[in-house]
Amino acid sequence: MKNLTKRFFYTLSFFFAVLGASIWATTRQEHLPLNISDGFIITTLFWVVLACAGSIPFYFFGLNISDAIFESVSGITTTGATTIVGLDNLPKSILLYRQLLQWIGGMGLIVLAVAVMPALGIGGGQLYKMELPGSHGNQKLTPKITDSAKALWKIYVGLTLMCAILYLLSGMNLFDSIAHSLTTVAGGWIFNP
Repeated sequence: MKNLTKRFFYTLSFFFAVLGASIWATTRQEHLPLNISDGFIITTLFWVVLACAGSIPFYFFGLNISDAIFESVSGITTTGATTIVGLDNLPKSILLYRQLLQWIGGMGLIVLAVAVMPALGIGGGQLYKMELPGSHGNQKLTPKITDSAKALWKIYVGLTLMCAILYLLSGMNLFDSIAHSLTTVAGGWIFNP
């Protein structure tokens, strides 16, 4: 089961890497400015596509399609809600996958995209403004949006590492300290309360 799980994640990662690279290669010459309506569409599609793509591992590990999508959405929105019964009996790879979804969702996938989009020749200012609540969307932490996203990710990774170390020092094993730190910093839950 362990080798099958590993092979599944490698295959799925390879598939999405090839898919993403082919989409990037066919559209990289397009330098179109984004307006506000484009930003809304991209933000919406970002969450819908990522929720569907994120549900694939859950589906192949035995959940029906609605539960798999629920788990994926729960992860990227950091709610931590689950429909899975007996989380302790799942392979560690699936548990870690759930926690990584929450960790990435905790920072906001759009902030990650804003950090990467300029390298692809896409302006992401509208997306950045839509992800920030209230009047904060007009304020910049640093002069460039990319620098702001990078600074936020450095802080987020630093907090996660510090949390994992503190969990490890408090007596948790290595896997649990890493897993719990991913969801603690994101504000999600690992198991049903």
